[in-house]
Amino acid sequence: MIAHGILKNPLTTTNHRVSFASQPSSHHAHDEGDGHRHSLAEATTESTLQAVEQGFYGKYDLRPILKLSKQNTRYYPPDSLLSAWATASHPSYSYTDVLLYPSTTLQGARILANMQLRHKEGHAHQTQKSQNGQPITQESKIGVLNFATPTKPGGGFRHRKHGQEESLARSSTLYLTLTTRVAQVAYYLHYHFPKSGYYSHAMVYSPNIVLIRDDNGTWVEPLVVDVVSSTPVNARMVRQGLQLQGTTPTAADEAHIAAAMKERMARVLYLFEMNHVRDIVLGAFGAGSCANNADLVARLWTELLLDHGARFRHSFGRVLIAVPSHQAFEEFKHVFARYNG
Repeated sequence: MIAHGILKNPLTTTNHRVSFASQPSSHHAHDEGDGHRHSLAEATTESTLQAVEQGFYGKYDLRPILKLSKQNTRYYPPDSLLSAWATASHPSYSYTDVLLYPSTTLQGARILANMQLRHKEGHAHQTQKSQNGQPITQESKIGVLNFATPTKPGGGFRHRKHGQEESLARSSTLYLTLTTRVAQVAYYLHYHFPKSGYYSHAMVYSPNIVLIRDDNGTWVEPLVVDVVSSTPVNARMVRQGLQLQGTTPTAADEAHIAAAMKERMARVLYLFEMNHVRDIVLGAFGAGSCANNADLVARLWTELLLDHGARFRHSFGRVLIAVPSHQAFEEFKHVFARYNG
C-alpha cells in the first residue's frame, strides 16, 4: 500500500480545493547507494520486460489488455488538432481538487486510485479486486504524464538510468506501446529534428497501461492508467546553444522557452480532456535534467488550471502534481500558495 501524504493547510479557490501534502515520499530505493540502486534497476527492468513479453505476472493475465493498449496507441504530430486547445469545447466539472504531493509519479497514480475507491465507499473493495486474473480498469480514468526523452522509448531505463520516464518504463507496460510503429514516428521526428533543445509538440497517447511495480521494484496489484508521452523543452540545451553562438541568453530567450513549454503543457491537458480522463498525475515537467525552472513549470500549470478564466480550470476532477524533489516541491508550494482564497 502506498503511504498517503498528510494534508495540511488546505487552500481554496472558487470551485477549487488546493491542498499540500507534507509527508515525505516513501521512495526508499534511492537511499541504499548507487551500486544497489543500479542492480535493482537492472533486475527490475529485465523481469518487467519478461513479464510483458510473456503476458503474465503473478496471477494476472495481461495479454488481453496489452493487445488493446497496442492497438489503440496514437501519435499526434506537431500540427495535429491538439493545436486547437484554446478554443475547443470542453467539459465543466463543478469543482477540481488540485493536490501537490512530494511523491513520485507511480505513488501519485496509486494515491488517485485510492481516492477514487474511498469515494465509492461501500463498493471500494469490490472495485479494487481483479476478476479472473484480469487487471481492473478504473471506472474514472486516471491519466499520467510521461516526461519523455526525445529519441529513445523509455529513455535510459535499459541502462540503469533513474529519471521519471525510466521509472515508468521499468514499472509498467508502457514500453511496449512506445515501440509500436505508430509511436516510433515521434522518435524518428525528434531524431531528425534540429538539435536546438526545443524539440516539438509531437506526443503519444498510450491507453490502458498497467502499472505493475512500485518505486522499489516490488510487484504490486495492477493499476490501469492512460499515459501521455511528451518531451519538454530542454532549456539547458537551448541556453548552451546560444552560448556556443557567442550569445548570452536573454529575457526574451527565456520567454520563448516559457511560451513553448506552455503550449506543450496545454496540449497534454487537452489530450487527456479529449480522452475523457477525469483524474490526472502531472509533475515538475522538464525541471530536472532539462533545467527548466521549477518555479516556471509550477506557474504554467497554475495559468492553465487555476487562474480565473484558465482554459482547463473545470476540465478535471482531481489533478495531482507529484514532485519528489524537496527543493522543487518547495518552489511549487510557494507558487501554489498564491491561490489561497
